[in-house]
Amino acid sequence: LLALFLLTINWGVLRKSLSLEKAREMIEELEKIPSYMDELLDNQKSIYECADQYHQAQNFLFLGRSFNYPTALEGALKLKEISYIHAEGYAAGEMKHGPLALVDERMPVVCIAPRDSVYKKMVSNIQEVKARKGKVIAVATQ
Repeated sequence: LLALFLLTINWGVLRKSLSLEKAREMIEELEKIPSYMDELLDNQKSIYECADQYHQAQNFLFLGRSFNYPTALEGALKLKEISYIHAEGYAAGEMKHGPLALVDERMPVVCIAPRDSVYKKMVSNIQEVKARKGKVIAVATQ
């Protein structure tokens, strides 16, 4: 994933669809990944609590928008591969065209919601899930 990300940054700069300044910002964020991983490992307790709370769920829905849609797909795939629990990844913008009908109090919905250009839209998706009594697991920026 990292190699693909760097490749797309370079293509963006070469095609002039990404400024050098924005490319530098993106690379600086990449350099912070080790500290982000340390922070994540420091929060293992909350991760275990989440796993304990939802371990009996039969189905999971993963939602992501824009660049986070592939992350939602990958998250669902990993859950299926590792735990043999049914999971589907969807583009959050397409949620009303199918998966929303399946959401109820037994359906955990993993919402990938960093503070980016589509954050407000993702919050709207989260509200729709909650309105149907779905259980939201937010993977979000603090």
